[in-house]
Amino acid sequence: MTGPSGFFSDKTKIFLLPGQIAVAEEETLISTLLGSCVAVCLHDPLTKIGGLNHYLLAEVTKDEVPSSRYGIFAIPQLIKEMEKKGADIYQLQAKVFGGGNVHKDNKMGEAIGRRNVEQAEKMLKEKGIWIVRKDVGGDRSRKITFNTTTFEVLVHYHKTVDHKATG
Repeated sequence: MTGPSGFFSDKTKIFLLPGQIAVAEEETLISTLLGSCVAVCLHDPLTKIGGLNHYLLAEVTKDEVPSSRYGIFAIPQLIKEMEKKGADIYQLQAKVFGGGNVHKDNKMGEAIGRRNVEQAEKMLKEKGIWIVRKDVGGDRSRKITFNTTTFEVLVHYHKTVDHKATG
């Protein structure tokens, strides 16, 4: 399978589940599936180090254990992991994906997705990290594939399934 500039050729591939983070110094393709969840891609254009997180909720809810399942922890953790590999926080650029309202029969879906996106925007702004691309909201889920070296992100949209009974 090929894509832009041989996008899918013989590169290391990682698939992230919710709550996971991956950072790579070598060219790697990191993929994940997003509904109301958000993924933040970070890239240092000088060192070519790239990383991605996938979080479920913006902040920890009552009685939950703090973890990278929450944006408030996942974003700083991603930045920290990038710096450990040699990325310069002052050079980082970001791309933000997800935050969709994919549960049409659930009004909370839109609010969850919107809050997840707002969390990413707020925290990246506080860290001085420029968001160069956003593909957020809407009513479709997304599969993204991020090339950690080139900062290219391929997005494939999936139609939302309406679970309401029909006639």
